[in-house]
Amino acid sequence: MGKLIGAIAGIILIIGVFIAIVAAIFRPPPPPPPPPPVTLKYWRLWDDEEDLSDIIAAYKQIRPNVTIEYRKLDIASYEEELLEAFATDQGPDILSIRHDWIPKYISKGFIAPAPPALLPLETFRTAFVDVVIDDVVKNGKIYAVPYSIDTLALYYNPELFNFAKIPFPPTTWEEFKTDVEQLTVYDSRGKITRAGATLGTTDNVSRGYEMLMLLMMQNGTKMVSEDGRTATFNQPIPVACPGVSENSCPAGLLALQFYTDFANPQKEVYTWDPKLAFSTDAFAEGKVAMTFGYSFFKDAIRAKAPKLRWEIAPMPQVDPNREVNFAQYWVETVATKSKHQDEAWAFLAFASRSDKVQGYLNRTGNPPARRDMANVQGLSKFNQVFANQILTAQSFPKGEVGLTEQAFVDMIRAVNSGEASPATAIQQGAQTVTTALQRYSVSLENAVQHTLSGLFNIGAPAQNHAELDAERRRS
Repeated sequence: MGKLIGAIAGIILIIGVFIAIVAAIFRPPPPPPPPPPVTLKYWRLWDDEEDLSDIIAAYKQIRPNVTIEYRKLDIASYEEELLEAFATDQGPDILSIRHDWIPKYISKGFIAPAPPALLPLETFRTAFVDVVIDDVVKNGKIYAVPYSIDTLALYYNPELFNFAKIPFPPTTWEEFKTDVEQLTVYDSRGKITRAGATLGTTDNVSRGYEMLMLLMMQNGTKMVSEDGRTATFNQPIPVACPGVSENSCPAGLLALQFYTDFANPQKEVYTWDPKLAFSTDAFAEGKVAMTFGYSFFKDAIRAKAPKLRWEIAPMPQVDPNREVNFAQYWVETVATKSKHQDEAWAFLAFASRSDKVQGYLNRTGNPPARRDMANVQGLSKFNQVFANQILTAQSFPKGEVGLTEQAFVDMIRAVNSGEASPATAIQQGAQTVTTALQRYSVSLENAVQHTLSGLFNIGAPAQNHAELDAERRRS
């Protein structure tokens, strides 16, 4: 009997040990420890924190350990504060910079590329429009993502168009010239009393130097060399144009002459003068029929003249079949000195998704940057103009941006004042821009190549950190 009890006890013991072993083997592992808390400092301009609140809240739902510490800064001191913060290791993890600052920030080692696992290059190329790829992809690496892209468009006063019996805004520059002649009113002394358009000068024209850049690009000008180190907008391109030898057209020079003709009293298209009011003010006061601006320009008009009736139209083109528009935008990137680069890029990859960035666009009214959002149905006429133009938006490398912009300002001033002919002014401008490019250059190996055939039919050329961001503050 005792032996039986002992045997049973042994069996029970063996079974118990077996059960314990099985339980130990199949017991679920303890939950991993929660990820450590991460705070990402995010420095931006223009937008309030609430404009990104939906994105930040949605990210908090999937990454509860990540806190976004948002700070809005002023453009007047932004770069200075950035440089000081980087020097003392107190800078942001995520920051906004202008798209054309990227070469400078790469050269100085300020920004880090996205990890391919978080933001695959081919996916990125499919998602965003061409100008973004040109600007932010360098040597096969993605250095930034945009939420929005802005472009220059035509603002016009329909009442003045009606008065001049012009039914529609111009779609080409040839139509534009004709409309300007009909819309401009002079007094008995030849003084402009109502301008057809704000074009031809720079000191009293918002974005005048960018309009000149755009005209060159529309005219087929090759703005810089392939290696991004030499300005080439002063050089002829291998196509024919009026008044010059075959296959040697000075497209950039023609664009400079075309632009400054609108401020030349000897020209039929004379419509603007350096002594007139600033372009934004003149348009708001109903003293000019057409002006040019970005999407945020509407805010300046509404603030200055809430009762003014105005409309928006696409930018006129040299060749409507080969549309070119001028891009100006800010991008989001990650600081090299960030201790949380992967977490920062993970947030930007999330925030720039179409289903997430839509909330930001709805709040701000900004145009999209993604290709799959360019033709969204149900947009207002105003928003649709800018959304459509992102598909044909272009830019070009500027090196030291302020120096390049100043070179274009100086070209216009020199021609306006008679200090230099267009031919001399463009040569001087190209020298300055080459200096700017050689300070911060990045190869154009990723750039999308564009060729144009349309040229200004304005005859042969004559023989004989500008106001960009300051004007945005003004607006």
